[in-house]
Amino acid sequence: MNLNEKTKRDGEFSIEIDWLNVLKLLWKKAWLIILLAVVLGSSAFAYTKIFVAPKYSSSIMIYVNNTSKGDNISASELSVAQSLVNTYMTILCTQTTMNKLDEYLGDLEVTPAELKGMVTASGIADTEVFRVTVTTDNAKKAQIIAAGIAEVLPERIEKIVEGTSMRVVDEATYNPNPVSPNASKNAILGAAIGVAIACILIFIMAVLDDVIHSEDYVVETYHLPVLAKIPDLVIDEPVAKYGKYSKYKYKSYYKKNSYESK
Repeated sequence: MNLNEKTKRDGEFSIEIDWLNVLKLLWKKAWLIILLAVVLGSSAFAYTKIFVAPKYSSSIMIYVNNTSKGDNISASELSVAQSLVNTYMTILCTQTTMNKLDEYLGDLEVTPAELKGMVTASGIADTEVFRVTVTTDNAKKAQIIAAGIAEVLPERIEKIVEGTSMRVVDEATYNPNPVSPNASKNAILGAAIGVAIACILIFIMAVLDDVIHSEDYVVETYHLPVLAKIPDLVIDEPVAKYGKYSKYKYKSYYKKNSYESK
């Protein structure tokens, strides 16, 4: 069926898309949409399971304040502690801190640059507590590095920022469950991409199709009567049997039948 109309207005061509017929074509090609969704979804799932290495993480939570004494902390001191959380997280990610952490870890066989890429920090909203997370390809290594940060960071910050103290709220724990990649999420994303690609291809086919495939479309769209229709041609038996361009076999067929008739 024709899915678009081309008209010339003011010397320019425009295309009017018949969205109803586009939807009909999408429904007709639903098998293609499902096929691409299944293929790309399963491919993404398999690729994630086979080729993407799992990542493990371990976290610690640290409480900080702006006084070396833990007693009788005023509201103003708490407010200052909350504002200093970003400063503490910045100190954590410095090269000097990573060097000291590397020295503390000893024979873990990681460089300070690698440690910096493994460590992330985020503040807990409206509190003087922040979380440090270590993500590596080994669950035990992540726990060891997080425990090392809990030992190195408080001493490091207390030397830089005077009149502060730090305490570990949550210690590093061993987590055997990988935090990434999420194979199911990737499979759903792959399936969604497959659906999008299929719909785009079908839409392009619909826009580029300027052939009228049915007389009903002419009547319904242009309100014009159909005066005649070219019937389907019936191919002779020898042509269908031996091929349209084989004159030798075509003649042989008739010679054989003529002798039999005599």
